[in-house]
Amino acid sequence: MSMYAIDTLAFAKKLRNAGLSEEQADTIAEAHGAAFREAAEHTLATKTDLSETQTILKQDISAVRTELKQDIVELRTELKQDIAEVRTELHSSLRTQTFAIIGAVGALMALFQFIG
Repeated sequence: MSMYAIDTLAFAKKLRNAGLSEEQADTIAEAHGAAFREAAEHTLATKTDLSETQTILKQDISAVRTELKQDIVELRTELKQDIAEVRTELHSSLRTQTFAIIGAVGALMALFQFIG
């Protein structure tokens, strides 16, 4: 249980000084103190709350870091495959172009021999 305090005695004294009876002042001060403690229990974070939240956040960050590492590994693998495919396509295209150029040069040479 968390400990939250309000000085109900000083609060009651101020109420008595303002003209309330001792019974009224004590009752209001005690009710106010109880309401404050109840509200504090539900709204203020304790060191334990913060420690638990920190632990959860560290676990979440670790999980995200692990997922990101896996995603990066998968992305690298995909990129390597894509690069290999492009390289294969380029080699194939260069071979085709080389044969076309050799064929064109051969045809030009035959044409020049025929003309000349």
